[in-house]
Amino acid sequence: MILGAKSAKVSISDLCVDGNAVQRVNVFKLLGVLLDDNLEWNYHVDAACTKASSCLHFLKILKLSSPSACDLFYFRL
Repeated sequence: MILGAKSAKVSISDLCVDGNAVQRVNVFKLLGVLLDDNLEWNYHVDAACTKASSCLHFLKILKLSSPSACDLFYFRL
């Protein structure tokens, strides 16, 4: 990914580091934050919402189980 001002769009066909070609991507994760080539938050927010939704679904299912199962899960983590 090439980051910079929009007016400084550079066409680099083959970028190599130590003789290995670098793969061009539009989105990558850096220190837990998803960055895209426009430096927008859309991908990061979507990933955070998906993860939160998954956790919430798991907690809803766990709520339906017995209290001892909830205790077991809580103290295992």
